[in-house]
Amino acid sequence: MLQVRNLSKDYDALSALDNLSFQVDDGQFLCILGPTGCGKTTLLRMIAGLITPSAGEIILDGQKVRSPGPDRGFVFQEYALFPWRTVQQNVEFGLEVRGLAPAERQRTARAYIALVGLTGFEHYLPKQLSGGMKQRIAVARVLANDPRIVLMDEPFAALDCQTRNVMQEELLKVWDAQQRKTILFVTHNVEEAVFLADSILVLSHRPGRLVESIPVDLPRPRDRLSPELHRLRGRILDLLAGQVSKTELLGETCTTI
Repeated sequence: MLQVRNLSKDYDALSALDNLSFQVDDGQFLCILGPTGCGKTTLLRMIAGLITPSAGEIILDGQKVRSPGPDRGFVFQEYALFPWRTVQQNVEFGLEVRGLAPAERQRTARAYIALVGLTGFEHYLPKQLSGGMKQRIAVARVLANDPRIVLMDEPFAALDCQTRNVMQEELLKVWDAQQRKTILFVTHNVEEAVFLADSILVLSHRPGRLVESIPVDLPRPRDRLSPELHRLRGRILDLLAGQVSKTELLGETCTTI
């Protein structure tokens, strides 16, 4: 579905990504993991068409990515909701831009608000919502546009530990209900990656290069305290031991181990 071929990105004298290649299958939940500053967000923005590569190419469904498009939906870390629009109006925004009739976009928005568990909050403003609720609305807004691929840039990093765990579980429920739409999920948290992903790309310290692509063959739903998950987490931390401290990659550990 998605092919990244020999991708590099330079900012003047700074190299963010270097000769990165991988592919993503339809319906795959891929986590992109690496230390802060390794080019994870740059990679996601290039796939979204927001940044032009210095070298290499990105192919989505056989077509080279040259600009943003409705086939890619982006969930930002900072929510990116319109503060003057209600929950309903925020979710409708992309449908409104596409020119859907009011009745159709209202019906579609309500369905996705229900999918993320926020029925009853349609007329609330973002300032009246918690961080977790705001991020659910951001997810609903992207899914309502039915993109081929969902790009998520550390969407739970700003949430407290307990809320982040809940949001990870809710995201997997929504993903399953959406017939497992393809997701690329950027994180620097190893625990989050092994809990969510079908496969994990481990990137090096800047410039980001592929250290290893790791399949996650653990059954769902996953037990955060299982020995298998713990062993996989340890393997990834060992891979990255020369790149950054284990404390940074663990992030705020949300389980007792």
